[in-house]
Amino acid sequence: MRTISSILQIDSPRRHLPGVRRHQGYGISPFPYECGPNAKFWRPYINGTSFPDCHAVEINHYWSSPPCDPVLLITIARHAHQRRSYSGLGIDRARTELGILTGLKRLESLSLEYVIELDDDILQNIFRSRMAESLKILELRYCNIDYVVLAELMEGALPVLTHFTFLDRMDSILAESSRYALAQHDTSTAHLCPRIREFGKNLNHLVFAVPFICRDMFLSRHDVEALNRSGITTDVGTPDGRILAGMSLDRHAIQQVLAEHRHNQSHLHKKAYTATAVAEVKASSSVREIGSVFGGRSTQGGELKVVRDAEYSYEQEELKRARTISEAKGGWMRKIIAWEGMCRDDETWAEMMVEADLEEAGVEWVLANLPMAVASKHRSGLSKDVDIADIVGRESDNDRYDW
Repeated sequence: MRTISSILQIDSPRRHLPGVRRHQGYGISPFPYECGPNAKFWRPYINGTSFPDCHAVEINHYWSSPPCDPVLLITIARHAHQRRSYSGLGIDRARTELGILTGLKRLESLSLEYVIELDDDILQNIFRSRMAESLKILELRYCNIDYVVLAELMEGALPVLTHFTFLDRMDSILAESSRYALAQHDTSTAHLCPRIREFGKNLNHLVFAVPFICRDMFLSRHDVEALNRSGITTDVGTPDGRILAGMSLDRHAIQQVLAEHRHNQSHLHKKAYTATAVAEVKASSSVREIGSVFGGRSTQGGELKVVRDAEYSYEQEELKRARTISEAKGGWMRKIIAWEGMCRDDETWAEMMVEADLEEAGVEWVLANLPMAVASKHRSGLSKDVDIADIVGRESDNDRYDW
């Protein structure tokens, strides 16, 4: 059992766990107009003085009794966003100055759900301080964070986190803006899907539920270029991800092209890794003086031994990562949910499923598309369809929205 000071939960008084310090939230009225972004709310939890041994903070800002319907929870969050759209104008920025942040150094877990007291400035102040050096679990559910701010946060935080959860509303204005900007090739609004691919490789656990999802979560620019060179037609979809009537998607060809391309890319990456190792050794010492992990010192063919050592090191790193994934308790998992459909009008959910099959061995991907009412699980090249209620239905659990 954790001590009172080791974890702090703030929510409505519906749960009472032993050994947990909890504060009643503001969820007495279904329309909590008295709530809004302010630093005073946060200071006790991050100043290191009020709760000096606090390692985890969980804030659930519900009504006095939590709704059972997941859409209802999203409706509440929508109301909060509309409030912010107006009350945010003219807000005194001094209210977002957090002061001393010493408590962030010990914080390992931060879970926030529908927290009206949070805004973009406060979140940026927390993470730009670089004080949250121990944070491994970050959960943001319906918190109305601007996508540009969130993208910056993901780039800095995802590589060091082990667990990340982000849930947005079905009718998110921010998601709509991001989708429109993507269609207009406008980079002023951030696109989150590629951030998952680029910065989330070391996450043990990911839950990402947003209105729109796309293949950028799986494909790099080079992957897309390889598909285009092959002549495969992939723009055969509807906005919600279905394949257009009378059109088809060559799943086998997509899988073949991507598998071959990634094999070649892996080979090139290994060669580049080796070339860098050789260049570094040449710059630092004589090749003739280089020792080998295979024993002895090199007198002739020293560069060949450096290449062999570098290749061995590269292969050991790959094996170490594979062991880390396979031995992880509960396994590595990514759950991706599209509330409304695709980021681009002509992409298909079927292509996303093919690409999930090609992801790293041992990592389970769970994909769910609400308008199509389809869900599937993918792991090490194998996949199976599952009931979508088993994936998104957990959100409607009466006691807790525990994804």
